[in-house]
Amino acid sequence: MLEQELAAREFSPVIQRILDVGAASPPCAWDVETDRGRTQFDFDSEDDLRRLPDGTVIITDANGIRFRIPHVDQLDPASRVILRRF
Repeated sequence: MLEQELAAREFSPVIQRILDVGAASPPCAWDVETDRGRTQFDFDSEDDLRRLPDGTVIITDANGIRFRIPHVDQLDPASRVILRRF
């Protein structure tokens, strides 16, 4: 039971590609490919996107799930263009 709870708390999908963002500014829906498959999530505020000193980007969706982009420079060019808007 403890392992299940820890796994749920550490759930942090890695975004590998940004396929589409519904609007030019929040709130908007994101369509992404992650290490766990394709998913969509709602992004409510630019405050929910954090850029860390090591280059990692963390995006928290409307449900509190934290998506990670560990290496922005490894995203495809189209994904980087979308991310720069935020």
